[in-house]
Amino acid sequence: MRKKPNKINESLSKNSVCEEIMDAIMANQTYLGGNPAIPDIFDTPFLSVITNKTFDEVKKRVQSIGEINDIKASNPKDALAELISRCKEIERPYRDELEKICYNYVVDIFDIPSDMITLETTLVDRIEENDIPLDPEENGNLDFDDVESIRQFKYEIGKRKIINTLCNGIAFRIANDIDAYSNDINHINPELCDLYEKILAINNYLLYTNYEIEITDHDKRQIGVVSVSFGDDDELVKIKSEGVIFPVLLLETIKGLAELFVSHGLPSDKNTAMAVVSRTDYLKSEPWTMRFGEPLWNLFSNMFNDITTDEIPYLLKRVAKLDIDDFNWFMKEVFAQTKKGRHLMSIISKHAKKDKEYNSFLNKMSRMKDGNGIINDEYIRPDEL
Repeated sequence: MRKKPNKINESLSKNSVCEEIMDAIMANQTYLGGNPAIPDIFDTPFLSVITNKTFDEVKKRVQSIGEINDIKASNPKDALAELISRCKEIERPYRDELEKICYNYVVDIFDIPSDMITLETTLVDRIEENDIPLDPEENGNLDFDDVESIRQFKYEIGKRKIINTLCNGIAFRIANDIDAYSNDINHINPELCDLYEKILAINNYLLYTNYEIEITDHDKRQIGVVSVSFGDDDELVKIKSEGVIFPVLLLETIKGLAELFVSHGLPSDKNTAMAVVSRTDYLKSEPWTMRFGEPLWNLFSNMFNDITTDEIPYLLKRVAKLDIDDFNWFMKEVFAQTKKGRHLMSIISKHAKKDKEYNSFLNKMSRMKDGNGIINDEYIRPDEL
């Protein structure tokens, strides 16, 4: 007897990106539309090329999860909700352990000093109301000196949008790499990684096949959130992340850390910086930063010169601090994968490595000053001076 096709698997069989998404990309009506850091030298718009290429990979991943026979849903949205609900129930008795895994994982890969950042990672049943705006907001009237200062302000907005997208990209990339943290998860419950794979595959598929994501003030449809508080000079930076399941918590935590790494990229004038943020950091931008984030991060990281994960914070800081014109020039070359882009990334990578080494030296000196160096028998080697 021939097996009856599963409805949910049939509904995960679209072969192209949603037409409305591609129309928006072609018309430059996206979060990155017309951005001066995006290469514009190709016959086909750059963002459409990377979107189609990424969707090909998304299709392969959703096909690799096999049949989903144990759920009632017959469409991807309901299937995703059902799988997340099941995942939450399985995770609930292990939340403390999962929160620690998330914390230890990000601290380890980025080598975050515990005496510099207060990091809180929390699994929750739902995301409570927060003050993240749905749409870009005006933040006062800036008094521009001349036309050039207006141009610079627009470029600052464009720069911030690229940086936000890259922050989402690195978070998306790491959270989706289940194999990297599967051993720790399997010790808790071997069912979870299979659920994570299905959830992430379907979620990524929906990003490219579902244009209308209904977000309102009454229902922001958030399953994760992160806040970064920089505090005063005497206070530690505080990053507080929440997620309804582990991969979301991990993604939000990395986004928060990435935001810290690039914080020096905002204008030095506080009013200007706030105006830039009010026009770039809003909820409805997130579907676009997720669609473009991973492919742009892949292009960006493909140009690294032997950079390790614990050196990424220093590299991102260097890139974020580039002035507007240098930033746009640098990013165009990197995204276009040119020899010039590889050379420029090599220079910044070398500086990032030196920054990391110098920071490690300062940390060791600080520990010795506090007496911990003597207790731990630490000493300064000649190659550290």
